[in-house]
Amino acid sequence: MNGAPRRFAGCAALAVSAGLLLASPAAAMVGNFSVGATHGFRVKVVAYDFGVYVGVSRSATVNPKHGNINYYLARTRRRGEGLDAKIGDLGRIQMRFHRSGATYSRDRLLGCTGPDHFTYHRGVFVGSFEFRGEGGFTEVHVQRAKGVEVTPRGRLHCTGPPANPIASSIPLHNPAATWLFTGWRSGPIAQFFSAASDGRDPASFRASRFETRGPLAILREASARGAPSGFATDSALSFATVTPPAPFSGTGELRRDETGARTWTGSLAVSYLGVGATPLTGANFKTTLGRGFSGIP
Repeated sequence: MNGAPRRFAGCAALAVSAGLLLASPAAAMVGNFSVGATHGFRVKVVAYDFGVYVGVSRSATVNPKHGNINYYLARTRRRGEGLDAKIGDLGRIQMRFHRSGATYSRDRLLGCTGPDHFTYHRGVFVGSFEFRGEGGFTEVHVQRAKGVEVTPRGRLHCTGPPANPIASSIPLHNPAATWLFTGWRSGPIAQFFSAASDGRDPASFRASRFETRGPLAILREASARGAPSGFATDSALSFATVTPPAPFSGTGELRRDETGARTWTGSLAVSYLGVGATPLTGANFKTTLGRGFSGIP
């Protein structure tokens, strides 16, 4: 492996760690439910033994070519068998599960050790779940929600980190594919963007922002697919111009200045749920451009 993939792996490490927070391979899932929210959003709550995460997105049928999703991870405070978690200043969940439906089983995941199978009990979560997205982009207030409880709650130990959407969007296995990866981190905040195209299929664009607010962790993601012309470069990989469709806006340009140093500039931005336009260019971004396993040094 040459220097470009190694640099990519280092840049993506924090994004992967965000995925570990949201789907720890050693965590035991307790249950989950999904409910509709205002302005066409849907909210899914998944409870683990260490906490709950709240995923907010629009229905996939709204526009399958682009979309946004936010994940909010909060620690739980156990009260018997119920859920009690404060989701920062955005809401709270206090619910108990009541079995009232059929059960079914699933085998443990491949590559994992732990219980041989899990039993899913259908039923209803009862209590109170309130959530209001930043700036009021969506709200939900429910006292009952159909869902499932999972038993046993024994931990699964799986090899390797969970798949990271930013890393998986860069097709290093395809020698014809060109990819660009850029990002930065500062303390509890990190920002990443990637573009990939083989010149024939739709180009893919993804952005991810991870931040913590006290005990609350937030992962925001945005993705789009567009014409290959939205990601332009040359055979020598001497430059790159990126112009993705919504929820992105503007253009990002990777160039060499008079000293030969790379510059990543332009008006490229992304509109995350609840925070509006966020710049995706600037001197703080570390950028790599490559084709297959090669990249600009």
